[in-house]
Amino acid sequence: MLLEVDSIQVCYGRMVAVSDVSLSVPEGGFVAMLGANGAGKSTTLRAISGLVPISLGAIRFAGASVAGLPAHTIARRGIAHVPEGRGVLAGLTVQENLQAGALRNPDPKHIAELRNKVFTYFPVLQSRLGQLAGLLSGGEQQMLAIARALLKSPRLLMIDEMSLGLAPQVVDQLMQVLVELTRQGVAVLCVEQNTRLALKYANHGYVLVTGRSTIEGPCATLRSDDRIVKAYLGRSAAPAKT
Repeated sequence: MLLEVDSIQVCYGRMVAVSDVSLSVPEGGFVAMLGANGAGKSTTLRAISGLVPISLGAIRFAGASVAGLPAHTIARRGIAHVPEGRGVLAGLTVQENLQAGALRNPDPKHIAELRNKVFTYFPVLQSRLGQLAGLLSGGEQQMLAIARALLKSPRLLMIDEMSLGLAPQVVDQLMQVLVELTRQGVAVLCVEQNTRLALKYANHGYVLVTGRSTIEGPCATLRSDDRIVKAYLGRSAAPAKT
């Protein structure tokens, strides 16, 4: 298993943001983390990437513990985190944002190969290299955020609320890129409030409720789980009974 999160707890001062979350992501897997606002999804990603410490539990990546390591060390081990809000460097050009993503890569040939692959996923970025990132559309900024993360050559790509504020056709395009990445061996862990969308594209899902992982299973199963249908998909999504 590439990523293993075992019963972690995360606190902000005296407030417990995550009380008991467990999940795993296999090599090349596409896993969705679902739940309402405030369920602890973003905090879980931040804990995995080392941006917040865990109080209890364990986080292992490629068989080794990463809990307590600095964020930059975890990133170098192969975890790339695209935060909610995209996090592009608005005052820099697209080219400079991509260069920032490749900053720790000492091999120019490898960087060129990664850039070419990124441009096959997001050809619009190649035509925007000299444009300030802050002037891109929301969809283009999300493409840039993902592209910058891919230039780190990650084994695991974590994305927080990728669909937020984007047109459905753009979101579908981005999701198809994530599926293609998993075919290339990159594992994906996405936090997504659009449950219907996540269950359409991901292979496996975890549902968080008030800081706890409560339901998990293959997405094909979760789509017909009565608890998921009633809470997140609406009764109209339930399969007809005969």
